[in-house]
Amino acid sequence: MHASYRSSLRVYEPIFAFEGAARNRWARYAARRRRQGSALERERYAMLSAVVGTQVDFHRLNIDEEALIAEWGENIVVCPLDTRDRALQAIVDSEWKLPFPLSDQVLGRTARRKAAGLQLRPKPTEDEGKDHVVTASWEVPFWWALMFTPSDAVPTDTLESIVYRTSIVDALRRGERALELISQTFGVTPFISDLDVAVRWLRTFDLDSMVELDYESLAGLLHRIRPDGDDSMSVAADALEYLQEGDLDSSLASYREYASTWEDVGRLEGWN
Repeated sequence: MHASYRSSLRVYEPIFAFEGAARNRWARYAARRRRQGSALERERYAMLSAVVGTQVDFHRLNIDEEALIAEWGENIVVCPLDTRDRALQAIVDSEWKLPFPLSDQVLGRTARRKAAGLQLRPKPTEDEGKDHVVTASWEVPFWWALMFTPSDAVPTDTLESIVYRTSIVDALRRGERALELISQTFGVTPFISDLDVAVRWLRTFDLDSMVELDYESLAGLLHRIRPDGDDSMSVAADALEYLQEGDLDSSLASYREYASTWEDVGRLEGWN
């Protein structure tokens, strides 16, 4: 089953950072050491089976919570996938993410209203109400790239996978530096609101956490457009360095180069 065309920013927390029943549950889950790929496949199957048909089957979203497991430093870290919450939010967001009248034909207002109502109900399990995963369709947001460097790339044997990992401390430091520098240059504007939201989100997690940027199925598309490889982290870093040096023209040129790459990827959405 193929992934949807999106990128994901994930936070993996050490098991000791969870509290109460959640800590015990994720400790047992990690001990079983489920394969990372299978967890994502089970999530995709649940989401697709819920929406394929004449109407949304919300019962199919009531699945056992899955997680991704990794080793970071000396800790086993866990990223709960928050499948049910993200699926409900995607159904609600379909009103503005899909063009009219396609939005009503694919899901419909009744389904969106029910999804919004289910969001208000208590979850079967509580993990402090935090989302550990955020996604973006058909792009890797510029603000996410500012939190990583090329050296954070995870070695891979395939061009169909691009993943970056860094400590949450480094991600926060880079994000806060970018936020401060851009604010000093342009003032507090809506332009950087997404970066501000991302930084605030990261601040809610344990400082021993790991942050992962996964291009998912966008990696293969990017390789077809940029066969020499991904340079998004370098281009984003250049934009910030030029800005710090006061070279606004070069900074904007680097930003446009970054945006142009993902605009080329985004055009494939229309063809799709």
